[in-house]
Amino acid sequence: MTRLTPLRHARGRVALTLVAALGAVAALLPSGAATAAPGPAPESSTRTVLTDTHVDVLSVGVAAGQLTLHSKADLERAGTRFYPDDVIVNVEDAARTTVPDDPAYAFLGAAGAEAWIAPETRREGVVWPGLDTEGLAAGAVDGDAVEIALTSATGPGRVEVWTESGSGPERLFSGDAGLGNVLEFPAGAHRHANWGFTAPGRYLLTFEVRAAIGGVPQAASATVRFHVGPVPPAAATTSTLAADPAETTAGTPVTLAATVTPADANGAVEFAAGDVVLGHADVDGGAATLETAGIPLGRQTVTARFVPTWTDEFGPSAAEPVTVNVRQPGAAADFEITGLEDDYVAGDTLRLSVAGYVLGPDQSVRWIATSPDPQQEPVTLAGVTGAGPLALERVLTTAYDGWLLRAQIRTGSAVDATTAPVRLSVGGTDAGSGEAVTVAPIEATYYWGVAVPLVASHRALSDGESLRWVERTAVGDVAWRDTHATYGPVGAGPWSVVSNFMQYKEFALQLRAADGTVLGQSAPQRYSLTMRSIELGGLRDLYRVGERASLSASVSPDLGDGLEFVWELWQGGGDRLLLDDGAALPTAEFEVTKAMQDRTLYLRVYSQATDQLVGYVTVPFNVTTAAEGDQVLTMAAIDGHYHTGTPVSMDLTADPAPASSDVVRFWWKRSDWPEFRQIPGTAGMSHAVIAEQALDGTQIRADLVDSDGEVLATTTTQTIHVDDHGAPPPQGVVIDGLAPAYDAGDTAVLTARVSPSSVLTRYVWRVQRPGDPEPVVVDGANGPRLELPVTADLGGATVTAQLTFDDGRVYVTSLPATLSVDGAGPDPGGPSERIVATLAEGQGALVVSVDPDDDVVTMSDFELGAAADRWSSAGELRPVTVTDTRSGAPGWVVSGQAGDFTAGAAVLPAEYLGWTPIVAGRPDGGAVRPGDPVVPGPGSATGLSVSSPLAVADAGSGFGTSRLGAGLLIEAPTTLVPGIYEATITFTAI
Repeated sequence: MTRLTPLRHARGRVALTLVAALGAVAALLPSGAATAAPGPAPESSTRTVLTDTHVDVLSVGVAAGQLTLHSKADLERAGTRFYPDDVIVNVEDAARTTVPDDPAYAFLGAAGAEAWIAPETRREGVVWPGLDTEGLAAGAVDGDAVEIALTSATGPGRVEVWTESGSGPERLFSGDAGLGNVLEFPAGAHRHANWGFTAPGRYLLTFEVRAAIGGVPQAASATVRFHVGPVPPAAATTSTLAADPAETTAGTPVTLAATVTPADANGAVEFAAGDVVLGHADVDGGAATLETAGIPLGRQTVTARFVPTWTDEFGPSAAEPVTVNVRQPGAAADFEITGLEDDYVAGDTLRLSVAGYVLGPDQSVRWIATSPDPQQEPVTLAGVTGAGPLALERVLTTAYDGWLLRAQIRTGSAVDATTAPVRLSVGGTDAGSGEAVTVAPIEATYYWGVAVPLVASHRALSDGESLRWVERTAVGDVAWRDTHATYGPVGAGPWSVVSNFMQYKEFALQLRAADGTVLGQSAPQRYSLTMRSIELGGLRDLYRVGERASLSASVSPDLGDGLEFVWELWQGGGDRLLLDDGAALPTAEFEVTKAMQDRTLYLRVYSQATDQLVGYVTVPFNVTTAAEGDQVLTMAAIDGHYHTGTPVSMDLTADPAPASSDVVRFWWKRSDWPEFRQIPGTAGMSHAVIAEQALDGTQIRADLVDSDGEVLATTTTQTIHVDDHGAPPPQGVVIDGLAPAYDAGDTAVLTARVSPSSVLTRYVWRVQRPGDPEPVVVDGANGPRLELPVTADLGGATVTAQLTFDDGRVYVTSLPATLSVDGAGPDPGGPSERIVATLAEGQGALVVSVDPDDDVVTMSDFELGAAADRWSSAGELRPVTVTDTRSGAPGWVVSGQAGDFTAGAAVLPAEYLGWTPIVAGRPDGGAVRPGDPVVPGPGSATGLSVSSPLAVADAGSGFGTSRLGAGLLIEAPTTLVPGIYEATITFTAI
């Protein structure tokens, strides 16, 4: 039990005693606790079923002086290697027989009983298992021999392995523990045997191989999975999800608990809030739990999906989503878009607002619209007007129908929070304005590269009057602008425009006076585009230099004659290689050369009638200089250049296909690195990174490595080019954790946050004191966290955080954060006096107090967290009352600071205590807001060991009585010894 005991009523300062009890540690440790981790759940793996083929269930080798164990099978490539856990050796029903009526075979069971035997001699339709030490060269192990021992055999029946000799069966291994089950096996050998099973179902056979290398005994073990009879389908699973609490504030942990049935399902549960992956947790006994404070603001749909470890054992499943409502601390409403009506008609005014959020310094709102067309990129709404900074007003057209709107809260260019989307429903008919100008109806959809006819009707033009086509980005823009002189509708009417040029736009015809005044405008027009299908024929996965390529293309729907085909191979940086001498035919034939490596095939089809693009297709064109039969690894060519936010895909082709025990590694060398480094978190034959300007000039390559560490093949090196056409990086850096005020001697703990995320992780912190000509770099602070000792001369100083490359080049810089320091304070260690002045209550005073009859907080018993890496105890601060009777209401700050916990000689530092402040009551009209949450250790270096605001009232606010509280959380290390821990927390009102 954790107890919080405040002292009695006081002016200016209130102290409380915190008591925490921890019982015997061993009694509270859960057995086999599941682990939780950030990021998505590991992908499922699928075991290869080995049936009717030659299999060495155990293949022994040596690598780097260590014994290695694999399984091998003759599949598309003889001797394809696998990790033993990656395969199922399937003893099919074709192997079913009966036990011979011979006493020598009594170890298999009674004569005539059923048995399944994979035979020593190859038989069609039945798997042929064996053992080998062919990976052991002469002298690789002492004595040129190993011991192979069967240490465990489980399954629905008995297991027996034997060979035939002239005198009858010779038993090698048996599920019967009475047999020795140890086989002396020479190096460089290969041997088959009879593998017998007495019942259908799954068997797990664990082998241990023993040998001495250089006089040092070694052992390696592996479990081989056999299945007798048809391999059954994966067991279906079901999942459920619960969240506690379902209503919370930002920064407060929420426990997500998933159950998976059946309870023995192996895998992990991935938890997400909308598109945000919160983390994953291993399933243990049918349960997986994740404690997270990462759920974004708003009413979030939280999901959980079970990802099985092996797809042959269990199927995936998804739980019914739950809703978790996360509010901004102190907010009285949900964080959401309000004001949406069910239906609108063209011409209505859309009026929306963001509720449940108070903008802080340097924060702004950006409205984002997402089209129902998945091919169209989201757009930012320009020309936003409304009743306040959190409002949006727009006159609607039917172009808005089906669009999703979100509001982003941003500091600089960093995104702090995003609302849940709302969908617009807009019907009716678009109308023009002013004098009548009518455009004849057009099609809703056109193909690329065709001419769109435009016919208009209007009154006769007077002298000086003119007609002009105007356009704007549909949904994104409010203002109209003249269409491009070349690409817009041309001529004096009737007009036409090539379909490609008005995609994602609204356009209209204006009647203008001689002075440019718009006298009338037609209703806005728009259409969608679709591309004809282009089918490629003759393309192979891999070409070797010297071979001949023969490609063809067809367009559907067919346009007949009048098409031009441009065949090119593109390389990063815009390097293009024209194929087939530019014949512009639907076929291309050419010899493959080394110059074609690391390129992408790019076919463009043009209409001769409009001279515009009808469609295109890009596909990898993989070329190798390797000889036939050599192991080859190629990487599909990356694009000429990327824009920030688009994926850079690295897709590999291997010939022959890799073994399951082979590993693909991706490597990159950023422009600020002197060497290549392995890209973390990669798996399989493809990987993607999100482009950003920091990756411009990054070199990438991949290699294929076998389980012995030998590099089998390496791709050529390619370069990523990121070009945003002169725009600055979209990332922004925000400094979090700034307190309203500090005292000299405090420590300012600031955190830099970058949004959108970046591959860069290095920071430079700079401090500029008042009067200094330039900022000074804080030595040794190169991470996202800064602990800055506060001195009197830092009052009014600005702090900036710069995200930099590893070589020191600055990428983006935060807005400055200004430090406020109360009073000069004495220099540490020097002579000092404390001056205390008290204002009598009759003249007005600021008083902070607690109720002497309500001065104990009982917190929860300590429990291990979901990751079993900390002790946690939670509770609620008893009400703290602040009364301000001072004339003028100058405002105030109430802060709290805890001392270290002690239990005899044991100490628990105060950094392990944190809180989430709340304002439970405030004077009418008083703008009292809670302080920022303080995270306890181990995730924090300070917790409440430094003074942290509980609540703040700005000047002109806080007059009268306010009631404050906080959610308290202790997160202690698992090394904490049992005992009663006491500490004092002190509140200060200034």
